[in-house]
Amino acid sequence: MAPDETAPEPIPGDGTGPEPVQGDEAEVLLDTLDRHRAALRRACEDLDYTRLNQRLPPSTMTLAGLLKHLAYVESSFFSEDLLGGPLIEPFDAVGWSADADWEWHSAAQDTPPPPPAARAV
Repeated sequence: MAPDETAPEPIPGDGTGPEPVQGDEAEVLLDTLDRHRAALRRACEDLDYTRLNQRLPPSTMTLAGLLKHLAYVESSFFSEDLLGGPLIEPFDAVGWSADADWEWHSAAQDTPPPPPAARAV
């Protein structure tokens, strides 16, 4: 690795980080969720707007839409189903009856954060 490069953040359980948690059901589920979040974040963190919104034929799916969809699903499961509360922002203000796939369609209007190298240290 060149002196100006930083090592990628390890992903737990992929051989570069700690092994999966062995515990009760909640600990294992939370660890699994963290592991999948880390893998997707690592795969997408250096992608710019164009790459995040590139369609993946034959579907119209994009990585930006997938990221937003997963955030919505987590909010739905945890906020509504588990805790009995409302969805988190921005999902709580969406007119879902007008567009049931809003998270997929609206992702193209979102601006991704700058890549890690461009962020303030």
